[in-house]
Amino acid sequence: MIYYTLAAILGLIFALLGWIYAGKLKRRYGSPFLNFYPLDHPMSPIPHMPSVKKQASRLYKSGVKELLEINLNQDGQLELLKDLSHYRKDLPFPMKKNEKSRYTFDNYFFTAHDAILLYSLLRHLKPKQVIEVGS
Repeated sequence: MIYYTLAAILGLIFALLGWIYAGKLKRRYGSPFLNFYPLDHPMSPIPHMPSVKKQASRLYKSGVKELLEINLNQDGQLELLKDLSHYRKDLPFPMKKNEKSRYTFDNYFFTAHDAILLYSLLRHLKPKQVIEVGS
């Protein structure tokens, strides 16, 4: 259960980082998921930065470190992220399709961020079994 929670939290962190760099990803990968809504639409996964900056004082209250009743374990998350970063140099995935690899980062449905996180978590946690749910 702890691994699932940790993976979910790290997934959110990577998703947020992905949204921050979504403009680069959109240009780099041309993902249809990033083009579904216009950039300033409320349902867009890419934050509308002028709106965020306009509401920054309300959205990011200074001095708030924890959510009520939720322990985000920020130090633990940052430590795990640091530990996971060591696996980056060993990533076996090419950027473009070739005959040696079934997976490449040039993938609309399981993007580079997904692959990097999954690869790093599997290397770090070394689970005895992995069950894929879905296709």
